[in-house]
Amino acid sequence: MCTPIEDVHNSTPAINTQESETEEQANTSSVNQRLNASDIFKLHFRKEKIDGTMKACCNYCNKSFFWKSGLGYGSYRYHLVNNHPEKYGGETQNATFANLSNFHYSDKRNREELAKYVAVDHLSFSFGEKLGFNNYCQKALNPQAKRVPRTTLTRTLKSLYQKIKKRFRMFVFWFT
Repeated sequence: MCTPIEDVHNSTPAINTQESETEEQANTSSVNQRLNASDIFKLHFRKEKIDGTMKACCNYCNKSFFWKSGLGYGSYRYHLVNNHPEKYGGETQNATFANLSNFHYSDKRNREELAKYVAVDHLSFSFGEKLGFNNYCQKALNPQAKRVPRTTLTRTLKSLYQKIKKRFRMFVFWFT
């Protein structure tokens, strides 16, 4: 179990000169600022010495993790997401799926989003006709999804292009 320690650093001075004390204090403060730079560490974990080794302990369940400077915070974030999502601030999976009840399928939106996808990733216009892609859409995303022929995709891309061109012209007009 985690038990707090009072001081991590050795407090015995090497030389009793004012210069070395101020230099040591400056080095210690900059090291402390760097070591605990992550918000995950500052808010959700504390550093403690257990059995002679440094550990990072969760503030909520007191689980201890190996801690060493420079190893990153991935395992701490993973622990928070999986064990304390309400404390971490992330949404749980059930909360995300609850929003899907507001989703309504639309052929027009399907065509427009596919057109944007094809344009951004430089795919061929026949991408919407491919059997594998259509099976994926119908089985994984939405059973109502329909195949989008390349001629329809071309027409949709031209329409989107005209809309964006019109918005761009209005934008340029207001700033000239």
